[in-house]
Amino acid sequence: SVLCIFQPEMHESAITSVRFHPMDSTKVLTNGMDSSLKIIDLRNCKPTHVFNHKDFQTSYSWSSSSFSPDGLYVASGSSSNGLVFIWDAQTGNLVQRLGGAHEVGVCGFAWGRGGESGQQVASVDKSGRLVLWA
Repeated sequence: SVLCIFQPEMHESAITSVRFHPMDSTKVLTNGMDSSLKIIDLRNCKPTHVFNHKDFQTSYSWSSSSFSPDGLYVASGSSSNGLVFIWDAQTGNLVQRLGGAHEVGVCGFAWGRGGESGQQVASVDKSGRLVLWA
């Protein structure tokens, strides 16, 4: 059976990725070509939080985003400037902007449970450069 159909009005343009919340199966994170991330409540198919920034841009149809392993943060890379943006998933506040490692736009992002702190962050840019953040 169908639980939720992503309607075009969820984003002003195409959705480029979708990820399930790691701790709450009623929520997913979407990344859209409208340069915003949204947490969607699958019970009513409506956004609960919207994340954007004037320097954040999604312009690749394969751009990805991710929840942190504990679900407290969301993040994605900007396709315009090589920066990685991390927002608080509850407040919507930008908590960190990582830069200096990518010279071109970021198109891939992953957040895992490994590493010394239990937080592994990786990003890849359009040129193929993969960066593991500490």
